[in-house]
Amino acid sequence: MAEAEYVTKTLAICIQCGEPANFTQRLTKDERQILIGETDIYEARCRRCFKS
Repeated sequence: MAEAEYVTKTLAICIQCGEPANFTQRLTKDERQILIGETDIYEARCRRCFKS
């Protein structure tokens, strides 16, 4: 990025408040490191709505 002329950031929309989201919240209690899923397991969240 130090030599890039242009940087384009694409963000999702937070499911809870509608703001730009740059985090993904895992909704399941499954502890596996790699877990493939869609809207039933993950949601886009902004910094304010993300819960660690």
